[in-house]
Amino acid sequence: MDFLRKVFILTAMAFAAPLCAQLPQPAQPQALQQPTPYGPPPISITDIALAYTGEEEGMQVQIEAWDPAGPTMGGMLGARIDYFLVEPAPIVLENGERFELDDLRITAFGLDGDVLAGAPLKLSLEAPEGMLSLDLAVESRSLFALGPGIARLWVDALLPRGTGTGEHYRLPVVILVHEPASPTLTRRPL
Repeated sequence: MDFLRKVFILTAMAFAAPLCAQLPQPAQPQALQQPTPYGPPPISITDIALAYTGEEEGMQVQIEAWDPAGPTMGGMLGARIDYFLVEPAPIVLENGERFELDDLRITAFGLDGDVLAGAPLKLSLEAPEGMLSLDLAVESRSLFALGPGIARLWVDALLPRGTGTGEHYRLPVVILVHEPASPTLTRRPL
């Protein structure tokens, strides 16, 4: 009888094994997915162009493509900047709007208070990734607003300050990008 019992059990196991292989298997443990990080997107800093100040106060700058070798200094060697003005400041855009860098007006003043024409500048952009797009084609030099946020357009004077310390002026121009106002919403004064 023991023999028949063993044969029966072995036969049942032989038929049951393929059936057991078709049964759903327990889920294998998987690595937890990392949640999307909270907080602001990473900030990128990009050198975007070289520029030269205009010949008169309030004139547009001459913008050239970025060259790591720097601008041509020409007759500006030995000149010192006392201060400079940047207009418009701040730059306010709606989402989807464009700002032409050629509309930027930068005036540099020397130690005697006179306008320094052709003072070399470096323009760089510090912005959250995905907020602004640069279009630096030959016919158009513009910033295109892709999403709301705050960025800075850095204007670096490549001539030393008039203080004699060898430092250079570095001036930020704030860029504000906001969503277009909804026609149903009204703003109240604070």
